[in-house]
Amino acid sequence: MSLITQNPTIDLATEQQPSIYYLDDGVAVFKTIGDPAGVVAANPGSLAVDASGNVYRKTSTGAAGWINVVNEPIVLPGIVGDFSQVNPGGASFSNEDNAIVIRAPASAGDNMRILDRAYPTTPCTITLGFVPTFFLTNFFHTGLCMRESGTGRIVTCGHGNSGATFIANNIKFNSPTSFNSDYVTPLSYAQTSSLLWVRFTDDGVTRRTWFSNDGKNFIQFTAVGRTDFLTPDRIGFYVNTNNATYESVAKFYSFSIT
Repeated sequence: MSLITQNPTIDLATEQQPSIYYLDDGVAVFKTIGDPAGVVAANPGSLAVDASGNVYRKTSTGAAGWINVVNEPIVLPGIVGDFSQVNPGGASFSNEDNAIVIRAPASAGDNMRILDRAYPTTPCTITLGFVPTFFLTNFFHTGLCMRESGTGRIVTCGHGNSGATFIANNIKFNSPTSFNSDYVTPLSYAQTSSLLWVRFTDDGVTRRTWFSNDGKNFIQFTAVGRTDFLTPDRIGFYVNTNNATYESVAKFYSFSIT
């Protein structure tokens, strides 16, 4: 991607001309003099920096649609080396664009490829933002997972498919290669954003799963006792390919424990 420096006339609320740096895909980075809301000739995805150094991202056309990046829920996941690999097999784990990518090869049965770390003390909230890539043919799924290292048991909160239907699910596994059961019947999910969000909360008594399309407004899916099926001592994220023909991949942009 090339970077072209220009200084065109832009309709600013202050009627002053900013410095502007255009990328060749039409997205731009603006250095504004006044309120970035005044930069109306900006494609979605463009960034603006105001005089105080605040960074904003354009989400829609027109004068509105600027979001303060500081207020977005992204928490960088760190590097692959910060986590332990569980059942890596022929999977690849890599860092890309400040995110972590897990690529899970085709497999004739369940094969969860996991990155995890020590489970936090309760009460805690674990949130994941990610982009999955898989075909809507049985079976693929990805998201958060908690694990009991002594028994190998795993509980997930994530997305997958049931045939051609994109779903939200909460699954129990005996091990990375052995499915146990769903907590509840998976539900069709209205995916309205490319970056999906899932969450576990654990208050020391009850464990809950949550789903969101914006990382801020979550809806609860399930609630069980915190030691139901397992007592977690590991937490992380995974990609599971249960398809002998096609691989699947997910890019994990945000992972936070609070």
